[in-house]
Amino acid sequence: MNKKYIQIFIFFLILSTGIFATMSEEDLKIYDKKYDEKLYPNGSAVTLFQEDKIKINGDMTKEYYRRDVQKIVSYKGKKGYSEYKIYFNGKYESVEIVKAVTINQKDGKYEEIPVDKNSIRVLDDPSEEGFMEYLVHKMEVVAIPAVDEGNIIDITYKIKSKKKKKTGNLSGLPT
Repeated sequence: MNKKYIQIFIFFLILSTGIFATMSEEDLKIYDKKYDEKLYPNGSAVTLFQEDKIKINGDMTKEYYRRDVQKIVSYKGKKGYSEYKIYFNGKYESVEIVKAVTINQKDGKYEEIPVDKNSIRVLDDPSEEGFMEYLVHKMEVVAIPAVDEGNIIDITYKIKSKKKKKTGNLSGLPT
């Protein structure tokens, strides 16, 4: 009988840690960064953190990883960052959204509002509008919910290449 109570206790302990889990210390340090508002009198957003990583695999495919954290400081930023655009080559690459959230700060605590998967869409790059027969450049548009002044946008994504390259003679000279 005691084993059953212990199992129930462990189950509720695991469940409660999942429900009441907080953000990581690293994320809290990023979100708590201070900036001098005098340096940005006409600014729309301030970059709190930006990280880029590139991984090249053995078959010569690549994975480009980016995390972008922006704090909205004005109405102009609210308008400009209500959608986040990721440009990529639709013929050779694909995009995977790892994390996309809006962070609200209320009473000293942070609240995450995740992006709805249905609000993500892939469009043709508008800069190639006149070249529709050759159009390969795409942009993935992520509609960010509940953006307002003082909010933080945190988005992480990967761009993966689809085409594998031959790894033999890379110089182009005959062997």
